Amino acid sequence: MPQPSPITATFPLSDRSLAVVCASADVAAQLRKTGCQLAGGGEARVREEQDADPTVLLIDVDTPHDAGLHIDQIVAPDAAELLDGNAEFIGPRFVHGIRTPMELRMPQQLPVFPFGSSLEGLHVSVACCTGCNGGIHDRHLVVINTHSGGSWSGIWINTPQEIPVEYRRWQKVQFLGGVLREVCGSTTVVDDGWMRIKVGAEEGHAAPAPAHVTTADFPATGTRSLLARSLEAAWVQVSDATVVDARHIDKPVTAVGEVRLPRVETRLRDSSGQEAIAWLHQPSAFGLARGDSLSFLRGFLHAERPGWYVLLSDKDDDLLRAQAQ
Repeated sequence: MPQPSPITATFPLSDRSLAVVCASADVAAQLRKTGCQLAGGGEARVREEQDADPTVLLIDVDTPHDAGLHIDQIVAPDAAELLDGNAEFIGPRFVHGIRTPMELRMPQQLPVFPFGSSLEGLHVSVACCTGCNGGIHDRHLVVINTHSGGSWSGIWINTPQEIPVEYRRWQKVQFLGGVLREVCGSTTVVDDGWMRIKVGAEEGHAAPAPAHVTTADFPATGTRSLLARSLEAAWVQVSDATVVDARHIDKPVTAVGEVRLPRVETRLRDSSGQEAIAWLHQPSAFGLARGDSLSFLRGFLHAERPGWYVLLSDKDDDLLRAQAQ
């Protein structure tokens, strides 16, 4: 029976280059000698330049990226005889090029609830502007968004890494080498241990216009709405809402003992008459109480389980209380 492939991961570093993660430095050294190919037929050239990680090969490719998503694999048929005749040198499937959230979200959603992704399990690199400077909302969640805003404009990243340098909110960040997965109903690029995070030299931008939603769009009772699914990870705003309930969670702890950030779990109602849930991390939220009125609340929708969405927010600028009459 063939053994697992010695090629662990493949992900784009740019539109014309790849990183190939091998099971060991010995495997990488042999692939450097024998070379490798793209299963899709394009040319793959191992660079003379070596990566700082001895298990990683740097590959240049000539695959066009202007005809939609191009899914491929790295293969190395000449390497098997040198290392292990039972091993198949076929890397995991990956998407060429550094993609935007919208390219990975739409039109890749499956047509029935819970609208999972047709790209699930593929290795990807994604870049866009992050609305949570500092990088981490809670539970290692980072969100990035295109500046068009609206439906399908954002995607969640799950990584324990901090973004490595100071940067402005809404500045472009690259997350190179994640695996696209459906996590509790949320399309997420998951860091399996080889992700690289890079911040570009550009300045931070103004925020995109938030999508205006009502509490009926993501009700506390849950929804099978494709609209709600399309707004997952999008930058949204609820206006003229009332706090139905506010519960302070000082040190929530996961099942594995991981302490999360303190938050205020709120239930909100607006003119739609429906209630929705928001988890708020900003300092100004800790003074909220039942009956308070909000002029607006901005944040990002996240699926805690299929069809059950929570508005996550962590910046004081994104929460404005209504003025007392």
